[in-house]
Amino acid sequence: METILIDGHNALFALRLLTGDHERDRHALLRRVRDRMPNATVYFDGRGSPRNLPTVHRQEGVKVTYCGQTEADTEILEDVRHAVNPRRLLVVTNDRELFGKCSQLGARIARVEDVLGDDDEDEAPIDVRPRRRPRVPDPDYVPAPGDPLDRVETALTPADFDLPEVVDLDNPKGL
Repeated sequence: METILIDGHNALFALRLLTGDHERDRHALLRRVRDRMPNATVYFDGRGSPRNLPTVHRQEGVKVTYCGQTEADTEILEDVRHAVNPRRLLVVTNDRELFGKCSQLGARIARVEDVLGDDDEDEAPIDVRPRRRPRVPDPDYVPAPGDPLDRVETALTPADFDLPEVVDLDNPKGL
């Protein structure tokens, strides 16, 4: 039987379950996890976690780990490192760094949308924040005379930073 480890806050953002009410958002995610993979463990960062709850407990029928002062990523990595057989673990996250590290340790990896993707509209958030698109420069743009983009770029020199042209590495003072 495989063990499933879910990066909770990462999943909230990936699934856009963001209403501004942290408790409501967490419960919506936990219900979705319970319905699709009840043997999973959901890890939440300790910041903003509900007070008076134990670090590990069952909520909405799913095992939940609140990570105290550490990040969920750190706890997930520790669990993967200490697993007897990491190939029996499935880590669900869109975090590239965690994705890569867990994969290197031998765990199987899945994107949040692939495992918990939106099948029903019942749990759609009230306030969905659209993702910002990166600004792409217009290839046909020609700067007007006097435009700040009309300047010719020059290479920076050590003098621009009040540094000497040559640094003597044998000198203990360095400069």
